[in-house]
Amino acid sequence: LQTSLDRAWILLETCRHRWKTHPIVAILALLPQQQQDQDQESLPLLRQNLTAYCPHLELLVHPLLLKSPERYPVNELRNMGLQAVQTSHVLVADIDLVPSVDLDLHIQESIVALRKPTREAETQHQALVVPAFERVCGIGERGDEGCYHALKRNHTFLPADFEALQACIIGDKRTAMANNGDNAACVVFQSRDNWEGHFSTRSAQWMASMMQYIRSKSNDRNDEPAIRTLDCFDS
Repeated sequence: LQTSLDRAWILLETCRHRWKTHPIVAILALLPQQQQDQDQESLPLLRQNLTAYCPHLELLVHPLLLKSPERYPVNELRNMGLQAVQTSHVLVADIDLVPSVDLDLHIQESIVALRKPTREAETQHQALVVPAFERVCGIGERGDEGCYHALKRNHTFLPADFEALQACIIGDKRTAMANNGDNAACVVFQSRDNWEGHFSTRSAQWMASMMQYIRSKSNDRNDEPAIRTLDCFDS
């Protein structure tokens, strides 16, 4: 993960409630003014909370030379994180991509499943795609800042598992009033303002497939599969 200081508090949500077992490497980028103020309250408090609740997290502080946050060196920070990784697989994400509960365990299970020899695997390359969804703010929650405040007040504001995500996508009347009749509280990530950016991950098709599968198996007590097979990367 890479983050600026103003969003670093989201680390606690990720490592305390979501990604709880496997290692996390977080790169904290400090602007020049923040570097002068880093001995004040915010950074020491962040370190204290991360130490108390996230023993599996390694925080790397990287002072930035730039004067404007508009030139945020995201790829440089990601490379720093990759250099600190010692695991065989890596999930690279921005700080505001908050994983579902036990996503780290599901990924590990899926990697094991994909490694099993199959006739299909002999002829095709395989990729494990993590669908991304976006929480739409409701009444009284204006823009990104409102969403952040809502998450600070209640960590269940972001769906923690598939059932919660499904309910969030179905939406409610309160959200519909805030979004011109659209009652979806959760949508595919950036589908409303940058639909081409994540179109090839086919998150909407994945969700529709999962919902259909659950309906068809509603009376079946067998465990659901850890992964669902979908064609992807059609761009």
